[in-house]
Amino acid sequence: MGAKKRPAPQKAAASQKVAAESEPSDVQEEEVMEIDPPARAANPMKSSLYFGGVSPQVKALILSVTGYTEGSFPVKYLGIPLFSSRLTQPMFAPLLEKIRQHVSHWATHLLSYAGKIQLINSVIFGLSIFWGSSVLLPIGIVKKINKLCKDFLWGISAGMYKMTFKRWDSFCLPRAEGGVDIKEVLSWNKTQMLSWIHKLVTHTDTIWAKWVEAYILKGRPAGSKARGTMQAHQFLLRPDFKKLFYDMIRPRGPSFLHHKTIWDSSCYPKHKITGMLAVQHRLPTIDNLCSRGVVLVNRCALCESSLESIPHLFFACPFSAVVWQTTALWFKALADVRLSHTLTWFRLHNRGHGLAKKQRRCALLCAIYLLWQERNKRIFNGAKSAPATLIRRIKLLVLLRTV
Repeated sequence: MGAKKRPAPQKAAASQKVAAESEPSDVQEEEVMEIDPPARAANPMKSSLYFGGVSPQVKALILSVTGYTEGSFPVKYLGIPLFSSRLTQPMFAPLLEKIRQHVSHWATHLLSYAGKIQLINSVIFGLSIFWGSSVLLPIGIVKKINKLCKDFLWGISAGMYKMTFKRWDSFCLPRAEGGVDIKEVLSWNKTQMLSWIHKLVTHTDTIWAKWVEAYILKGRPAGSKARGTMQAHQFLLRPDFKKLFYDMIRPRGPSFLHHKTIWDSSCYPKHKITGMLAVQHRLPTIDNLCSRGVVLVNRCALCESSLESIPHLFFACPFSAVVWQTTALWFKALADVRLSHTLTWFRLHNRGHGLAKKQRRCALLCAIYLLWQERNKRIFNGAKSAPATLIRRIKLLVLLRTV
């Protein structure tokens, strides 16, 4: 029988060290478990309890059991102040102040009407709806928001009066009704409130829905005592219920027949706004200013011989007629100096999305914009350009946009 070899002392020590590292003792495991903090434990030093409609005895009992401190209203949650009382207009001062800060900052930049409308539709409307998704905004606050937006759009500063030729509520209409697709704040706020009822109908797993079901409805289905409950439930279960409800309650405007010509995607944004105002006779031409007593003498700045009006500027004026007729012939459009006939031709005979049709629509709006710009330069700067200069610019702008 052969004798078994004993492992060398160094090798035995090494093997014991590896075993000790790979298999920790129970004592070590218990120590690790003891020092590991519990998951999602609330920190009493950073937490507070807020009460509303609770008796002092119940409040003292809750505070003694939890060990938290009592907080005071108002308190901000996700940027929105929370109150335990009825909402009043002064409570929305942070919202108005934030909008004023944005408007004051933007006022220092040279922005077109199209750029201002984009900022209103994205930033200011986004702020209003962020607040309006939680509470119903008071009518007074909605009016102040609309006034801030209107003053910013028309460039009206504090203590300044400026005449406007298009009402703000007409801007808050779809393009097919003569607006620019700015959402109406009050109607959209009511639509956001409908989403809370949607949570009850669909039994959404939220604390608010569970509280209403337990303490308000007390186990009854939402709307069980209302007429047309089944139809309302079916409406709220539709994925587009917000869009449909907003369309039902929003303000209405007359149909705008030329919206497809004006709002073509191939046209420049600032040209679209000027074109819309021109078609609706809402530009501050001299005849509009004379009708309000601002200007007493009416004379066209382009031809210096006739009375200025929208039909005269586009395109009955001899200067405008040369520009538009040359441009229209180059793009194979109707070379009519009457704007109403030109728009009707575009609506009936230039429908579609072909390249040539897009170029004609872009050329029409470029001509309107550049002629209005030329008129303003002559009145305020005394600078004049020849018709050939404007024609070259129109052709260049159209080709850069569409090719």
